[in-house]
This record gives sequence, structure tokens and C-alpha cells, in this order.
Amino acid sequence: MMFEFISANKSWLFDGAGLALVVGVVTFIYRKFSKPKEASHITVHVAPSPAAIEQTVQTTTATRIAPLTFEQVVAEFRDAPPLQIEAINERFKGVSIRWETRIFNIEKSANDTVRLSLHFGPGTPGLIICYVALADYKELAYLKKETPVTVIGEIERATDSTVSLTNAQLLL
Repeated sequence: MMFEFISANKSWLFDGAGLALVVGVVTFIYRKFSKPKEASHITVHVAPSPAAIEQTVQTTTATRIAPLTFEQVVAEFRDAPPLQIEAINERFKGVSIRWETRIFNIEKSANDTVRLSLHFGPGTPGLIICYVALADYKELAYLKKETPVTVIGEIERATDSTVSLTNAQLLL
């Protein structure tokens, strides 16, 4: 039955299949051996100016904050021989820290700066001393004692109860 159908319709059945087969082979060969056309668009790369590069570098420079606690710093001085105090100070000088503190005292200083005395709360001995411009931190004019302040800075000098910072920044 199937053979009879194929034999009765072989001319139109195989002519269509033959044509499809020939078209498929020609398309395959054409795609295989023809070169792809290049894109007809132009890509323009604009190099940033040296000033823009420098500004980007300055804004993305990050300071490495040492995982150093206040207690670790002052403990180095407690039992240190007096002639080793300066050597210990030099080891800590320039180390960047970030500490969660509280306001102990604020005093006006020269050139529109304030001297901040910070501590870690009642009952915790030790002070952190730093100077900041009042114009940069106008909130200091009305903050009360024990207000939480995060201080970021570099250790300038330390003793067995005090750490002085330079380049101090406050997060209020």
C-alpha cells in the first residue's frame, strides 16, 4: 500500500525532495566557504584626559585601616622599659585606625579648630586626642558629652593611656 502510493506519486514527491536537497547542499557550501561581511559601523574609543584619570585615582584611593584596638596600643606601653617608649611610638606612628568612641570633651583651639577628647565610655580608661576644623564639623558646636562618634585617623603618638591622631575624620 505504501509502495503503491510512492510509485504512483514518485515524480512530484521526489522532485520536491530533490530540489530541497540541492538547495540545502548549495546553502551549506555557500555558508561554509564564503567570508562573513564586516560590520558597517565604526567604533570610536575616547581616552580620558590626564586630569580625569588623576581625579579618578584620587577618589578611589582607599586607606587600609589596621585591625588594631585602643587597648592593644596602650598595652604596649604599660610595662615597656622607659628607653623603649620612643621605639614603640615609631612602630605605631602613621598606622590608620577606625574606632567607635564617645565625646569626652570639646575645646576651641587656634585657627578655627577644635581639640576633641574622645573615649570609649564611662568606666573605660584612656583618651583619644585629635584636632579637626570646626568649619568641617559644624555639628560639634551643639553635640553633648557621650555622643557616639566614629573617628578615623592616623596614630601620631601614644602613651599608656592616650592616643593622639592626625588627619582625623569624624563620622557623626
